[in-house]
Amino acid sequence: MSQFRKLCAIVLMASQVTVPGLLFSFAQAEPVTVDPVEAGKRMYREGILPSGQPLRAIVQGDIEVNGSQLNCMSCHRRSGFGSSESGTLVPPVTGKALWRGQEMRRQQQFTKIMTGRAQSANSQLMRPAYNDETLAQAIRGGVTSSGRTLDPLMPRYIFSEPEIEYLTAYLKSLSEKPSPGVTDTIINFATVITEGVEPGKQKAMVDVLERFFNDRSAQSRGETARAQRGPWHRDWIDGAYRAWVLHVWKLSGPRETWREQLDSFYRSQPVFALIGGIGTGNWQPIHNFCEANELACLFPATDYPVVSETNYYNLYFNKGVTLEANALTTYLTNIKPGAKEPVKLLQVFHSDQGRSVPAQALNKALQTHGTISISQQAIEDTGTLTAAYWQTLIKQEQPSILVLWLDDKDLHSIGAGLNTANGIEEIFISGSLIEQPFKSIPKDIRDKVFIVHPYALPEANARGIMRTKPWLRSREIESPYLRLQANTLFSATMTGMVIRRMLDNYSRNYLIEKMEHMVENAQATGAFPRLSLGPGQRFASKGVYIGRFSSEAEDKIIPASKWITP
Repeated sequence: MSQFRKLCAIVLMASQVTVPGLLFSFAQAEPVTVDPVEAGKRMYREGILPSGQPLRAIVQGDIEVNGSQLNCMSCHRRSGFGSSESGTLVPPVTGKALWRGQEMRRQQQFTKIMTGRAQSANSQLMRPAYNDETLAQAIRGGVTSSGRTLDPLMPRYIFSEPEIEYLTAYLKSLSEKPSPGVTDTIINFATVITEGVEPGKQKAMVDVLERFFNDRSAQSRGETARAQRGPWHRDWIDGAYRAWVLHVWKLSGPRETWREQLDSFYRSQPVFALIGGIGTGNWQPIHNFCEANELACLFPATDYPVVSETNYYNLYFNKGVTLEANALTTYLTNIKPGAKEPVKLLQVFHSDQGRSVPAQALNKALQTHGTISISQQAIEDTGTLTAAYWQTLIKQEQPSILVLWLDDKDLHSIGAGLNTANGIEEIFISGSLIEQPFKSIPKDIRDKVFIVHPYALPEANARGIMRTKPWLRSREIESPYLRLQANTLFSATMTGMVIRRMLDNYSRNYLIEKMEHMVENAQATGAFPRLSLGPGQRFASKGVYIGRFSSEAEDKIIPASKWITP
């Protein structure tokens, strides 16, 4: 082969190997388009730079640290409206707060004038408005637009020019305008009712919400006028007023279509938040819809809430039947007399619509306890629960403990089925699923029945129940579902209290944050003995009682345990 041909062959082989690599290199070298607001959002919320690296900063004067825990949201919160912790005030960093100078509130000026401590009503400037340069100085160097040095707790971030521009772009957009569902005069709310909810329950819940909304409108007839021409020292309150409008979203058909229906409702009329709501089976479709749209869902009536580490916008009363299963585990393994003795436990539950959740939770929790052997029976049709069914099941399984994750209509034949059954020492039923235990549980087996009860015991006269009764009576609303109505009234009342404290900052994130701080101060707590939330907490009630039927009174539930918090 000639030298020329050898050279051509070498070049050809080299080209076959290197050309794809060269093409790949060129492809890699193409500039990546960065959305400044989205990049800044990730820096703010997650503490991650566009490069994928965690944030870096100087703390305590000269210590360089790095990590995603340096994200801004940890202190300034997702809304950007700040917080306070142990006497330290974390100021707001929203676009409106930063790019507008801080002024003394007009009611403060009014107080000074009336007490003779000020001679002028002119606003007193407390801090000049930030611009891009002074904000960068504050973030990097810890010096405000007025020249004041920030608290040492505020990290001095190490940002490149593009990185500071990304964060600045996001801060300008943060809570810049009201969330969807809010206009200059109206706040739109919705409540969700799913397929399968009894008509009586639907009416009971909607009646409470509609009357609450009507009362709110009637009590504030002058608010609209005051919002337009109120006294100057009250414009910070009066100007924040909005009328409330309620929309009822009813979901029908297969559960797989609910998300599409919710999207359609929302496109037709965006709402600021969902208040209350009621559903059968798993709440997952509504939960996912709210998380995807960053829409607050406030205390729906569901026994099957979504228990998730990433939940932000869904606030629940408790973990539903999952909480009951975990509390029952604590009772059976640590509290119940003879808890260490070997026993056989049988669970009966529905297999559809996610209603196997409590059985799965109890089974998982008891796996590590060798003294309790578990068997399970899933049912598909309530019609199969005849007396003969129960007799056959008990004879076959021979349990000493029976756990029933069933509702009132499932237990119509349990008395006849268990009358002749020997060996069953205890029967545990769900206090959430059973709404009328005195009608559903026959008298001749009540001495064996225990109720996993997540609500205030009747003898305790829950504050929410006691306040709900006269409220309903004064409005001539029937109360066949008092527990549901008390919880619905709590949801609406709590939302009203929080909205008032938000003034004109109609941000859904701020709504959630105010809820976290204010729930524990509620005077009426629905059907629960106590409710509280904190940053990141999404379940307001954390425990249950184990109750039982009183042997002295036919219509009384008494505690068989203290409040159990698993």
